[in-house]
Amino acid sequence: MHPRFAAALACASAGCIVLCILFMVHSYAQSIEITIPGLARDVHIGYADGSLKFGVFEDPPPTRFWGWGRRRSLSFSNLRDGLDFRADLWGWGVSIPFPLLAFVFAIPPAWWAVVFRARSETQRRIELGLCLHCGYDVRASEGRCPECGNAVKARLSAMRSVHTSHASDF
Repeated sequence: MHPRFAAALACASAGCIVLCILFMVHSYAQSIEITIPGLARDVHIGYADGSLKFGVFEDPPPTRFWGWGRRRSLSFSNLRDGLDFRADLWGWGVSIPFPLLAFVFAIPPAWWAVVFRARSETQRRIELGLCLHCGYDVRASEGRCPECGNAVKARLSAMRSVHTSHASDF
């Protein structure tokens, strides 16, 4: 994955974490439900009591349906707070707590920090002519690092020759 794309993904995820926190705080003060008309059924999206809720709901038929009597229909308000999934013949709904969403959105920034920081540290050590294992200056060493005994990488030797050829040009 390209580092800039990973950084953009990490920034977008961090923004989503902030939005999750703001929506969670606001959801305890006020419940919001937005209905988006659909071709067959309406889609309901909203939040209440610390949870993001969404689903597709429809009123059940007024008459008996396959031997069942009229029963309470599934609706936005029937979804429990916290992690919940409910479905019946007339719709489905999901309730996801905001802290769980914030945790999921925290995965890309944490991954970016761990993976790309290690890569940037390795790149910095190569550019400066340092040992990749211990960080000791190995520009004057051949073969092994005098500090830790690890082999000096061929790539490090190539970078050293590039740096010395550029230095002689000036």
